[in-house]
Amino acid sequence: MSAIAWLASRALQRRWTLRLSGVEIPLAIFIALSLASIPHASYKMAAIEGASAFATLALSVVLVASLFAGKRSLLLGLLNSALAALSLYALLQRWWILPALDATIAGNLDPETLIRLKSREVWSTFFYPNTFAGFVAMLLPIAAGTFLDAGDLRTRMVTGLTLTLGVVALACTGALGAF
Repeated sequence: MSAIAWLASRALQRRWTLRLSGVEIPLAIFIALSLASIPHASYKMAAIEGASAFATLALSVVLVASLFAGKRSLLLGLLNSALAALSLYALLQRWWILPALDATIAGNLDPETLIRLKSREVWSTFFYPNTFAGFVAMLLPIAAGTFLDAGDLRTRMVTGLTLTLGVVALACTGALGAF
């Protein structure tokens, strides 16, 4: 919300130029087709939810392209930091948090949650392991590109550590579709 407010204030002051990345036109076509399919859908709420999700994605692409225009290293640093932090939390979850939960509250859980805890599949801060695996799978190529593009040794070492954490966390999700 704050990014939208910032961009709106810049637009009202006429100090903002719209920056597009080239992804918006296919997204706009897809959103138009999604909206056109709503009257013909047998489940209207699901169709509305899908169309609004893609509209939000399109708005996010425009916001990111505008907010980080000329600040490529800042955007890559934020994405790599998110990957490192969430992967580290997932690894802590796998080897420390889940075993501690299993030992303390195993008798007070419903069977589905107990099966989830015993599987040791991590989900970090996401709802499901597959969702977290999809997030990691999207950010691993960005981290790999940053690693290959790094000019100095320090950046290469930090990004290499981030890549390692991400690959291990991805393996701990148990999501075979992410590979």
